[in-house]
Amino acid sequence: MNEVNNILKKIVWFLEKYYFLFFSIILLVAIINLFFHLNIAPIKDWDESRHGISAYEMLQTGNYIVNTFRYEPDYWNLKPPISFWSIMLGYKIVGFNPLGLRLVSAISTLVLIIVLSLFVKYKHGGLASFVTAAVLITSKPFILEHSARTGDADSLFNLFFASSIICLLLMEKNIKWLYLSGFLFSLAFLTKSWHAGSIAIIVGMYLLFTKNILKWNIKTWFMFLFSIFFPILTWVMIRYQSDGVRFFKTMIEYDLLKRSSEPLEGHTGDIWYYVNIFQVEYFFWLLLLVGGFFSFLSLSSHNKIERADKKYTFGILLWVIIPFSVFTIAETKLRWYILPLYPVMALLIGIFVSKMIKTSKNGILNIMVVFIIIFTFCKYEMEILNNIQNMRLPDVQEVLKKLESKENYHGYDIYIYEKGWSQSKILAAELFGDLHVKNGNYKEFMTRQDGLLLLPKNKETTELIKTKKLTIIVEGPKDYIVARRSDAS
Repeated sequence: MNEVNNILKKIVWFLEKYYFLFFSIILLVAIINLFFHLNIAPIKDWDESRHGISAYEMLQTGNYIVNTFRYEPDYWNLKPPISFWSIMLGYKIVGFNPLGLRLVSAISTLVLIIVLSLFVKYKHGGLASFVTAAVLITSKPFILEHSARTGDADSLFNLFFASSIICLLLMEKNIKWLYLSGFLFSLAFLTKSWHAGSIAIIVGMYLLFTKNILKWNIKTWFMFLFSIFFPILTWVMIRYQSDGVRFFKTMIEYDLLKRSSEPLEGHTGDIWYYVNIFQVEYFFWLLLLVGGFFSFLSLSSHNKIERADKKYTFGILLWVIIPFSVFTIAETKLRWYILPLYPVMALLIGIFVSKMIKTSKNGILNIMVVFIIIFTFCKYEMEILNNIQNMRLPDVQEVLKKLESKENYHGYDIYIYEKGWSQSKILAAELFGDLHVKNGNYKEFMTRQDGLLLLPKNKETTELIKTKKLTIIVEGPKDYIVARRSDAS
């Protein structure tokens, strides 16, 4: 038993001595998980497409404050502008394509992994940091769903959320961390609006518990409130110039009050909704988290290990409890609402595993923990790779992509043969050809002297192309894009 523990201690010593070498390997895995096939992953309907459309149109119109959908102000996607700006930045860096749509999301998650891991190293050592990073980059929902690999607002929001709480926990070292925490909260609000309420509750309860606010002077109060409200109020005043109170009124009534008090758009779930997600998608890491927690308590009591600072422990508990409770109570339930929990759960697993391996004298238990970590990491990593390695654009998005090389058709109006436009098709049409999507169908298209028509490839449409003397501009396995012959070049 002692030999096993001695071997483990030597391995831990080696890992911590060459921490940055092994951490670089972990980051390489993270880069693969985040960026591999990111440019050919299917554009998803609703949130990703909606954000991508708004960002594209804001760039085209030069209005960086009012998000639009089909060049009309959007009062369904009621988010402040930072998430749109991040996509616009991606478009500027790598172009109008799926990679540009998701670039900043992937980078944000990579930065979060680095920030969280370095924070854990500072507080708990290299082993805890290494385990934390390994857990987070193989947390499947965190990597695959509505966040790191998509053009949604969640990845950037998660970065601001976690960074704000980390800065809050560092305020005991220097009050400037508190100001940065407040500023990061404001950025989180300007990214995903009311979802940042969880941060506000955590910060408020932490400051009340620590009683630090009783020691603040006027300057501290002013700087803290300024860091929170100045960015938000600046946006409010600029947005107000565009459409008055309409956006803010809808934002409060629909996105806050209705979303929390009733299940919107069919997104229902019971009190166990998020627990069930963890059980299905996070089972083995959850098992290690629960087992590590009880082992940590046992080690702390029997071996008289020095307990963590009460303020720090309370802050970590708030980070777990508040988001979970807020979104469990809210009537509208969506899988990605609890994404801010994955970083703190990875942090806790890192802490528990490090304490267990470094202090437990039970060699068999330590070997089991190491085996579970390796097994779980490999299992979830393989599942992530299997998910992303065979990705390709759907046929209709692929045929629209072929218009990139047909520059003489860029800027055209485009109609659809039968069904209406899904949001993913609208975004693909805008990104790949700067096309203006029209509600009309084939009959409307035939009344125009110019324009394009998207239609499915079948016997009926093939015959239609011949009889109406339409010109095929591009085609895919299942779709055509055609123009009237007089328009074709």
